[in-house]
Amino acid sequence: MLKLSIISKDQNASHVKAITKAAKLHNLKTEVVNFKSINEIKQETISLGDVIYWRTSSLDIKSERTASYLEFNNKLVINKSLFENPYITHKLYQQAVVDKISQVHAIPTYRFRNQKQLEQAVEQNLLNYPFIAKPNFSAHGVGVKLIKNSREMRSFRNYKEYIFQNYISNHGDWRVLVMGGRVLGVMKRIARRGSILNNISRGASSKTETDPEILSQLVNIASSVSAAFNLNFCAVDIIRNDRTGKYYFLEINTAPEWLGGFQATTGINVAKELVGYCLEMSQRKSQKTTEIVKAYYEKSFNYLFNFKEKFHYLSRMYLWSGDSKYYKKLQDIRDDYIGKTKSDTKKIFQNLLNEDIVPVTYTKERRHYYKKYNVNKYNGILFKVLFAETIYKCNLRPIVKTLGIDKKMISLYEDLRRDEHAIQFLSTHAINFIYLLHNYFKDDSEHQSKIKLFSANYAIDLAERLVSSKISQTKQLLRLKVYLLTHKIIGESLFYHQKPTDSGNKKIIKYIERLIYSNYFSINLDLKLEFLICASLCDYHSKLKSIIHEEAENSLSYIGNFLIDICNNLNKYPLKNRLIQPIQCEHRSVLYLMSTKPFKE
Repeated sequence: MLKLSIISKDQNASHVKAITKAAKLHNLKTEVVNFKSINEIKQETISLGDVIYWRTSSLDIKSERTASYLEFNNKLVINKSLFENPYITHKLYQQAVVDKISQVHAIPTYRFRNQKQLEQAVEQNLLNYPFIAKPNFSAHGVGVKLIKNSREMRSFRNYKEYIFQNYISNHGDWRVLVMGGRVLGVMKRIARRGSILNNISRGASSKTETDPEILSQLVNIASSVSAAFNLNFCAVDIIRNDRTGKYYFLEINTAPEWLGGFQATTGINVAKELVGYCLEMSQRKSQKTTEIVKAYYEKSFNYLFNFKEKFHYLSRMYLWSGDSKYYKKLQDIRDDYIGKTKSDTKKIFQNLLNEDIVPVTYTKERRHYYKKYNVNKYNGILFKVLFAETIYKCNLRPIVKTLGIDKKMISLYEDLRRDEHAIQFLSTHAINFIYLLHNYFKDDSEHQSKIKLFSANYAIDLAERLVSSKISQTKQLLRLKVYLLTHKIIGESLFYHQKPTDSGNKKIIKYIERLIYSNYFSINLDLKLEFLICASLCDYHSKLKSIIHEEAENSLSYIGNFLIDICNNLNKYPLKNRLIQPIQCEHRSVLYLMSTKPFKE
């Protein structure tokens, strides 16, 4: 029988009892252990269960808990990051970590040794009245003070234990529960009248957050923060400035309480979810990687608040396998993807035309071409035209015609084809645009004849000539080359709708195979898996297949049964344990599952 060990200094805590009760429903044996001294650990760890959930202990967090890390090295521990990061529970450290995350706003946070330093911060406008003083290590809003004027500032004491932040005007904050990279739910908390504290324990009211736009922001922030701290299970608190609309990270809780607030508000049985998650993680020892990745992602599907991620997974799995269960789920999100009425669809298309987002991770040269040609706003529309036809059996071209963009797309195509350097650096985006546009004009022979597709020899020649003085890193050039070539084949397949027919495609596959063989650890796992997809489409069996699949099997995330890039000599993403986009865990996992099955005929 599988055994779950719960580390808690209070064996009778309500949360511990809830977990124990949920475990019994799964026929899972549990025990509650409290480590009072590091001297006990070596003997105790031998008898601990298959999965360990570390909640609290009597150990000193700065030395004893960190020193005990080695004893748990070969154990499956939920929130092992607590050992590796002794200051993870301190608010100053939390804000410093989050400040390094792109597109997540930390709150500027200060420490002072005395009143003189605090006064200087006010004089320099680092802090403005009113500002917040809060204990660096505390919970439930205990000790939080609002300092409204110079008199209150001068009467403040106990600088050693406190941090200081500017007050953020708000109408409440949000608690987001994240487990294994998945957001379980979101609770809005509103302070009682006359209070600045949004804590439920301080009398705040609560409700389940359901607004899609707000959820999109919160899910992105919370999943990024939990990934940055490498936590399996945590609560992320987020606040929005009601004057500017900007969202800020407040704090992360590594031992969240959920019974009185979150669960009572959202109706989500967190203990049941936690036990289920522990069982999922324990399956790594007994099940194939393909099985656990598929099961994990299909359960995660229920927690994706953004339909785009749902559509990406379901569409690829359906088009590749033809499995009707994916088709049925695609029907459930049809209206979200293409709209319920023609008016809805046109509005979706118009919103795509207004998008002007340049990925922050792109190099300066690639950003230049991205801005110059901006093909992705058209790609968004053209993808919907394609998938509406291949999945939903409907023709959206007449609606696109009403936008009056046909001539603009033709003109953009002509400019792009004259600028080979742009095609090389836009890579995926440019190739997708050309093949999608060719498909869009399939009933218009006059316009379609203007869209020239790539031969295998021309695609390889483009890749061969891809050099730049502005990009010195071979890894970046390799990535652009491989994506350019793989998407020539994927574009020709109409994104997994049909087998590509160009007899020269095997030449492309062999070229990519040589690139990977010669630069194996400079090419990310995503590209290797996409290569296997293309090889399958072209009926080519690569000797690299077993090697790439072995790498995938050894690339499971520490926090969940999805794939991260572990083995390659690439930049270390601080958010690699992020399940959803834009970090590619979802995309990588889907490619892996597709690459292990033959393409449907």
